Amino acid sequence: MARLGFSAGQTASGAVVGNLSHESLARMLGASRQSVNRQLKELERAGLIHVSYGKITIPDLASLIRNCEPLIGAESIVPDYGED
Repeated sequence: MARLGFSAGQTASGAVVGNLSHESLARMLGASRQSVNRQLKELERAGLIHVSYGKITIPDLASLIRNCEPLIGAESIVPDYGED
């Protein structure tokens, strides 16, 4: 979800991922639509995202990353194009 948030960009209300169905998200993740729906509801209950028809809003991308980092690992979600 954080990677999609970075791709979507920031707005005044946070990162908005639009035009993405739960089924499309499930296909991207190689998961069932039902399991994706459960996880989205869990993230919403935790206050990390807001799900509404046709869009997912991530109010605080940094908070989502902090709270989910143990699940996704410590690798950067944005490529580092720094000098070597």
